[in-house]
Amino acid sequence: MPLNANKVREILQGDLVAYLEQIAYRFSKVQDNLGKLVRLYLSIKGENVDNLTMIDVLNLAERYQLGIDKIKWFELRELRNTIVHEYEDRTENIAHAINKIHDQLPYLENLLKRLKL
Repeated sequence: MPLNANKVREILQGDLVAYLEQIAYRFSKVQDNLGKLVRLYLSIKGENVDNLTMIDVLNLAERYQLGIDKIKWFELRELRNTIVHEYEDRTENIAHAINKIHDQLPYLENLLKRLKL
């Protein structure tokens, strides 16, 4: 780390391509499940979140001081979409997305800790 376009190109041409696919898959699942976990947390706190949009859920989570940054949340969602839907010839985009995901791991870990309280 950090990855660059050349390293991604090497990975895509070699035996490590499965690792990139796993990063994309697992990050996608983490992002989806975090949204569900935030909804569950709020529901346990007595909030009705069944018909709320994600932005409304995030606004509500803000009142519970979960440390969720709405801008960062949607940036992570965009990274999720980028890494899942990126084409192999756009190695610079893939490298950028993976590097950003790596940089955000402490934020995600902190959010998970807060949701456990």
